[in-house]
Amino acid sequence: MSSSRKKKTNKQLKTYLAILAPVLAVLVLLALILTLGRYTSESPVETEPSETIPPETTTEATEFTYDETFPTDPAVDSRLGIDVSEHQKNIDWGQVKAAGVDFVMIRLGYRGYTEGRLYMDSYFAQHYRGAKEAGLDVGVYFFSQALTPEEARAEARFLLTVLGWRELTMGIAYDWEFVNDNARTAGVDGRTMTDCALAFCEVITDAGHKPWVYFNQFQADYYYILEELSDYDFWFAKYTEELDCPVPIDMWQYTGSGSVPGIDVPVDMNLYWP
Repeated sequence: MSSSRKKKTNKQLKTYLAILAPVLAVLVLLALILTLGRYTSESPVETEPSETIPPETTTEATEFTYDETFPTDPAVDSRLGIDVSEHQKNIDWGQVKAAGVDFVMIRLGYRGYTEGRLYMDSYFAQHYRGAKEAGLDVGVYFFSQALTPEEARAEARFLLTVLGWRELTMGIAYDWEFVNDNARTAGVDGRTMTDCALAFCEVITDAGHKPWVYFNQFQADYYYILEELSDYDFWFAKYTEELDCPVPIDMWQYTGSGSVPGIDVPVDMNLYWP
């Protein structure tokens, strides 16, 4: 081979190597990436599980302060409401709304605790109309003295008849309470109390409404079988600055002596967690 031809061949070889070198480098890099990826997917690095903080519940002890019964430092986001009956008589609902009250639970009726007759609350229609016109959300409750599930069903049917065409934006609550030793219900036990609540709530549910069950600490500890009522919302009464309930609740009646502009007498006040 001549010297000139040899030089030409060497020059061509160097040119080819210069072109192939970057290509080979890229291929090697791709192979390395694929190998690492396969190793990572087949052999993940084990890490400690992240700690999950459970959400706050209304069953834990919760302290708050209030000024003339209005919460000033609520522990959790909530809505402020009242519950009223004929005992509050005439109410200036515009003032109530302006004071920051969001909703009201109105007593629609009750059963007498001596003779057991059913009555409509004499101020129900007036309270309903005034609260709706002022723009408050409205629910109702029935004060029960049922001795049997059939009496509780009769109370629910009575409530629905009186309610009639009126729309509600809150629930319908079953409120069974001990009155005194002379009441016809003085000897009711927990099994009967629970069965009556279930019967009332079933009728309300079948009518397309949302039933609630109202109770206090004494009933929670010694009477209601609350796990059997867990399909319904709970409205809990405990007049302290610290909430502590054995079950999750939806609304807390925290005082029975609230002072609200537009109402001349004390009124029950509530915090509701929608």
